[in-house]
Amino acid sequence: MSATTQPSVDPAPGTPRARRLPPGSAIVLAFVALVIGSRLAYPGFFDGNNLENLLRQNVGLGLAALGVTFVIIAGGWDLSVGSTASLAGVLYARISLHDPVVVGALVGLAAAMGAGLVNGLLITRLRLDSFITTLATGVIFSGLALTFTASGGVTVNKSGFSYLGLAHWAGIPLDIVILVVMFVLGAILLARTRFGQSVHAVGGDPEASRLAGIPVRRVRVWTFVMSGGLAGLAGLIATSKVGLAQSDANASLTLDAIAVVVVGGISIRGGEGAVWRAALGLLILATLNNLFDALQWSQQVQDVTKGAVILIALGAELLARDPGAWKRWLRPRGARPEIPR
Repeated sequence: MSATTQPSVDPAPGTPRARRLPPGSAIVLAFVALVIGSRLAYPGFFDGNNLENLLRQNVGLGLAALGVTFVIIAGGWDLSVGSTASLAGVLYARISLHDPVVVGALVGLAAAMGAGLVNGLLITRLRLDSFITTLATGVIFSGLALTFTASGGVTVNKSGFSYLGLAHWAGIPLDIVILVVMFVLGAILLARTRFGQSVHAVGGDPEASRLAGIPVRRVRVWTFVMSGGLAGLAGLIATSKVGLAQSDANASLTLDAIAVVVVGGISIRGGEGAVWRAALGLLILATLNNLFDALQWSQQVQDVTKGAVILIALGAELLARDPGAWKRWLRPRGARPEIPR
């Protein structure tokens, strides 16, 4: 009596035979490879002081990127975070010259959140495009910061002004503590609360979210307020570290924050993403910057290498999600897929 064999079942049409990697695995592998390469190129990479500097130099970038993460997942853009951070830092320094430092910090933070509120209201109430709107408001906020500095810098030599940027808690730099706490709170808010679910829903399908009873406008406004507040906190910390506020101190912060989000694999189309991805994107860029400084590479080489690594990371993540994507890239224009007979 012959053994009964089970007929083989072919996958459904269009189903890739290759097993897909878990989402985000390619970015994780890229980060691990980058760390290993950094250690080989720079023996002192894992030194405690170096790792501390790596984090401290990117605290402001991390805070700004966290706020931008919420905005992008909700389907928007915020190109004003750099100007918002500068405005907050300038107000912090200007007011602290004559009033208590705490007052200056609160005013700077409130102004940053107010800037985010203005962005949110303009975009949701007037239905303006978030990309163009925040680009324009960023110019306005930068102009206001320049006005408060009287075309120069504001230097503060006052007790307590450097606390945010230079203080330590239990031997740990306070700015690192703030960064970690904000990322933990952001992760909980986005993944474990109704607001976080609403952010994903609004970014994925605003109309369906509205029909489901989600206050789409309110959710989007709050993401811009959060982005402004976190950018403002970044500006306060940066100003506190050096004791000097300048209107152009955070000129590259906006593009770097968006780069962090994109490298982390968060969809720029909205509706998809997580805070841990932004944290991973931050670590990738921070590691690159640290390695560049250690090797003393020129700025031109740094820019080219950083851009190449970003593109490689994005390509690896795409292939992890869709292993057959490379075949479509290589297919000649106008070629039609073969129809099975």
